[in-house]
Amino acid sequence: LHEPERVELLPGSGEGLAALQALGFQLVVVTNQQGIGLGYYGTREFIAVNQAMFRLLARHGVKVSRVYYCPHSMADECRCRKPETLLLERALQYYGARAEMCYLIGDEDSDAEAAARLGCPSVVVGPRGSARASYQAASFADAVAWVLRREQRAPAEAAAC
Repeated sequence: LHEPERVELLPGSGEGLAALQALGFQLVVVTNQQGIGLGYYGTREFIAVNQAMFRLLARHGVKVSRVYYCPHSMADECRCRKPETLLLERALQYYGARAEMCYLIGDEDSDAEAAARLGCPSVVVGPRGSARASYQAASFADAVAWVLRREQRAPAEAAAC
């Protein structure tokens, strides 16, 4: 994804993220951007896509606190590309959060694997599934509903990664 005009939110994602934010979760994006490493698009296009996403989320009152991204290709074998955990570790450190107090919602097995390595509950959204995920969600709304069912902590203690 490198064309800001084509950015769309998944159905229910704006409302779901707003619900998590209302509970006190910090919303953080951690993303692999292999297209940068392969030269398909540059950092400017990546930033433009994120700005488009932020505008769409703002309509729901949602604010993403931080974005961490890996610009490397799979061939680079870096520590920041999921399922490696460097970027997630940086997010946890920045917020002073413990992995087990966070949730990782993604759409790839690598998301679930990275979360498992850290001890973070994970949700994989979509038909592909993941044996490593704590929960397999049919939709983003389903993923958020699962988090909300599990969430028993006071809002001030909540953090999302």
